[in-house]
Amino acid sequence: MKQFADVVIQEKPELTISYRSGLMVYEEGLRDGKWVALSYSASGHMMSANTRPTPPYMDINQFAQPQSFRLNLDGQDLCSHWRCQSVEVERTGEGVKAVVTLVHEVRSVLVRVVTALHGNAVFERYIEVENTSASPSALAMLSPLSGGYQIMTKERNDYKDQSNLYRLGYMKETLWGHEGAFCWKNLSEDSVSVSGRFRRERYRHPIFVLENLVSGETLLGQLAWTGGYTFAFDLNRENARVAAMSMDIALDAPAPLLVLAPGERYKSPSVHIALVFGGLDAAVQEMHRHIRQNVFLPPTRGVTGWVESGIGPEFEMDRDSTLASLEHAHSLGVELFFIDAGWYLPPNTEDEWWNYCGDWRYNKDRYPNGLQEIRDAVKEKGMLFGMWMDAERIGPKSQVWAEHEEWRAMNYNGRRTPSGLLNLADPKLAAWMEDQIRYLLDEYQLDMFRLDHNVGAQDAVAFNQRDGYLENTFARYYDNVYSMYDRLRAEYPNVVFENCAGGGGRTDLGMTSHFTHTWVTDWQIHPRAFSITNGMTMALPPENVDRLIGGQSAYLTADITTLIRNLIFARPTVGCFTPAFVKPNPIQHEIVRHHIDLYKRFVRPMHRESLMFHHTPDLSQVKDGFGVLEIAHEDVSRGMVGVFKISEAGKDETIVYPRGIAAGRDYVVTLDNTGESMTVSGGALLRHGLRIRLSGALTSELILLQATADAAE
Repeated sequence: MKQFADVVIQEKPELTISYRSGLMVYEEGLRDGKWVALSYSASGHMMSANTRPTPPYMDINQFAQPQSFRLNLDGQDLCSHWRCQSVEVERTGEGVKAVVTLVHEVRSVLVRVVTALHGNAVFERYIEVENTSASPSALAMLSPLSGGYQIMTKERNDYKDQSNLYRLGYMKETLWGHEGAFCWKNLSEDSVSVSGRFRRERYRHPIFVLENLVSGETLLGQLAWTGGYTFAFDLNRENARVAAMSMDIALDAPAPLLVLAPGERYKSPSVHIALVFGGLDAAVQEMHRHIRQNVFLPPTRGVTGWVESGIGPEFEMDRDSTLASLEHAHSLGVELFFIDAGWYLPPNTEDEWWNYCGDWRYNKDRYPNGLQEIRDAVKEKGMLFGMWMDAERIGPKSQVWAEHEEWRAMNYNGRRTPSGLLNLADPKLAAWMEDQIRYLLDEYQLDMFRLDHNVGAQDAVAFNQRDGYLENTFARYYDNVYSMYDRLRAEYPNVVFENCAGGGGRTDLGMTSHFTHTWVTDWQIHPRAFSITNGMTMALPPENVDRLIGGQSAYLTADITTLIRNLIFARPTVGCFTPAFVKPNPIQHEIVRHHIDLYKRFVRPMHRESLMFHHTPDLSQVKDGFGVLEIAHEDVSRGMVGVFKISEAGKDETIVYPRGIAAGRDYVVTLDNTGESMTVSGGALLRHGLRIRLSGALTSELILLQATADAAE
């Protein structure tokens, strides 16, 4: 795919910067002391190129807050009185980075507005705030991106008075086990906000999709930030002939977010913005390309997604049970085996895994021959070995809790966090935690490190006293955590780093960019399990999304083929299907093994170059009971469509129209339920689709498509 990135600087009549990447153009500039958003284009057009009579920028007077970033320092909104000190442009390969340095004319503060372009229709934006005064300054509010987005007029856009001009897509739910619940909300007028990790719980991925229903642009944004946030959208239609849409992407926590020492500089989290025509699928695919190329590291050891299994506190975790689980996992084709929460516990206390966190040494009564015996058994089978750690907290029965009460973070009620969250805004405690992780990596020669984080949203809202202020901990906490994982990934390049946070509590790009892949939920029960996969593969590339079968009550609903098909669109973890020392069910075993093999030979090879198609993005709008998910290679040589009967409502039949195919190619189409194959032209599939019949809820069909030349090889 062709890429293009460029920055155009025009100093007269007023300073204007045009950021061009792919067919995306974003323009902003200095107007009367305000740094403001001027235009967004998804078709490659620069408004600054049309100079007669004047460039058709947005009329910033239509917005109460047109500035393209927002900043409050010491109680004063610094929305105006800026002077440009410099504009620097650095070219990096096919990409470009522009830095606009602004100096405030009243307060002693300097801001660098940084925009990175990588050649596709996405731009990355962050700002740096530097205290240039001789005294501490309290950073009370910060929005890395804000201001006007679009202005439509009746004359130009020909919309009706009562039209829904926009619709907003976002993850509706914030509670545990409800991740990925994507929904559409029509916006006719007024303001809407979406929050997480402070005003709401932590299981909402910080993503939004803003679709213009009149002119067709789709803007998809993600905030790479693990602290509190609020996205606000304001559609002002008070002028009967004008509709003005603005947005504000803000960090959210009790102020101040940070107390900057004299000379201290803070780099904000990044906002990643994709702007395209073509709707949700096109926007998701563009963002996935950007994440793969510019946000995430390459796959560990060159493998896109290892098939994992392990043993955790849902089972007896003694030596013999662990080795039996290893045998079972190996027989299914699993490639990586890990020991989950509980390896540090006394025997028969699996239910107390939460209470003993912090004492990160294995229990000798549980493993009399040491964990090295388990690791050696794993390695003898040619598999990778991993261990779990809830590294950022300590449990109330741990020795470290008893000895170091002061290590726990302080909530705003004046009490230490009941979860045992460590005050990692303190560099000394962050260093202690890093030492514990390094001990595990070195002592047990880990191939995989599995992080967990079992802390509720409100418990994570904490403070430290600094220079007479109650400074919120989010900024310093995550600066320390991100930096630590940068070091660990660099020093242990062959270790698979797996992220989890009570499921999907920290799936944002800020956290997951430091990991190989991430769990997106601890809820495995259908039909919601399909909803989670459906939504979270919009937010993240599918190869970075972890899904589970055989644990966490996944066995309570749905037939087994449906359970495991939900996994193989993403990265599968296979739990235990059979209690230790009980003969496995060969029928069940064959079904699981078949799908694991299918993942390895058909799905995984295309994952890094795949396109996701979400046929049913908002499942609340599904009327016929069918959810459909599709993955295809970007060269349309192969693809896979999952048809999931998520309820008994509606009919037993649906027609599926594959999207990741070419009209001029022929495809071998295989229906996995029967194994039957047929050759069909891509044109016929696009025109007529495939009629699929499923009787009964929570059943499924898997459609495999492979271009005939590739199928013959």
